[in-house]
Amino acid sequence: ITLFRASRQPPWFDPDPLLGWGRFAAGEIETHDVPGYHGALTHEPRVAVLAGILEECLAKAREPGNRGASIPGEAAAGRAR
Repeated sequence: ITLFRASRQPPWFDPDPLLGWGRFAAGEIETHDVPGYHGALTHEPRVAVLAGILEECLAKAREPGNRGASIPGEAAAGRAR
């Protein structure tokens, strides 16, 4: 699981650094902090930071020999070509 989380959380928010995803993960959770609050992550300028981190994660997942990484839709896209 790759988790993108807002670097700023409201004071009442659960302090769990994995935001509850730990109970669903069979393996490692890779976390990336994006500046700002959750509601602002998809707005400029924060969305540009999020996009950059996401591009790095996708490139890493595509590296040859990267075990366990899969990108949804890529296998189907490869068969469609």
